[in-house]
Amino acid sequence: SLVGLSASDSEEHLVKRVIGLPGDRVTCCNDLGQMSVNGVPLEEPYVRLPAGVTAASGEDFQVEVPADSLWVMGDNRYDSCDSRCNRNTFTEGFV
Repeated sequence: SLVGLSASDSEEHLVKRVIGLPGDRVTCCNDLGQMSVNGVPLEEPYVRLPAGVTAASGEDFQVEVPADSLWVMGDNRYDSCDSRCNRNTFTEGFV
């Protein structure tokens, strides 16, 4: 809950996938709506998108993951909070 990625007010756990490791450049989205890590598009069949939506994220972004940090994202990206939601915090979204 300290970095804004857990449900501090409940007994439930939130699961996020590690998308970027230290030194990785994570970008979204390319012309096909895919996330890329270090220029390599990701195949993410597990991502749940709303009907008619093809982009892996509802917002474009580009980050470089600092040393000793991770960039995490949820599978239900249009209805959950992950590193993208915390970019304006002291952690800048990194875990």
